[in-house]
Amino acid sequence: MKLAESRLRAQENARLERGLLPTPLLEGSDLRFAAHYRPGRSRALLGGDFYDVVRTPDGTVHAMIGDVCGHGPDEAALGVELRIAWRALTFAGLCGDELLSTMQQVLEHERESEEIFATLCTVDIAPDGRRAGLCLAGHPSPLIARQGRTARLLPYEDGGPALGLLPRARWPRRQVELGGTWSLLMYTDGLIEGRSAGPGSRGSARTGWST
Repeated sequence: MKLAESRLRAQENARLERGLLPTPLLEGSDLRFAAHYRPGRSRALLGGDFYDVVRTPDGTVHAMIGDVCGHGPDEAALGVELRIAWRALTFAGLCGDELLSTMQQVLEHERESEEIFATLCTVDIAPDGRRAGLCLAGHPSPLIARQGRTARLLPYEDGGPALGLLPRARWPRRQVELGGTWSLLMYTDGLIEGRSAGPGSRGSARTGWST
């Protein structure tokens, strides 16, 4: 009986994982993409982190990474819903504050408790790859690295609150210059806030990718 339950749980986790770890839609773009997903809890398969990246018909590459507060299948399921909503809204032409305001509505309708919130970072990279729009909703700013220069954070002063915290929040879209050759790292707070309690322990969930 326990073996059957374990197999069923593994199948359910696998379905959630496919929703959290999407196939990038970058056909026609020269940008390269890589991702790493590592849940923070020992023996856990999933966390509340989610990400996505797509290229719209105008040649813009849109990237997103987010984190639902908490860990476990409920948070993972909400992360899947938010990721799918982001992809659909992006292909529908939404961007910046309009997109994040709609994402907040999705979160408010789908969460089990008013205490649940999610952080989010979105980047829309122009077709020439030299500039991008950045929106932060309580999320760490991406790190940009250029050849021969010290890596640094993209501007974060204009960020808005996490989704689900303030009913009439706004999320300004900031234009940033990327330059010619660059790498961009987006991540969740588990990468910078993890703590070790001793051998064998792990920090919180981590997700990162570069272009």
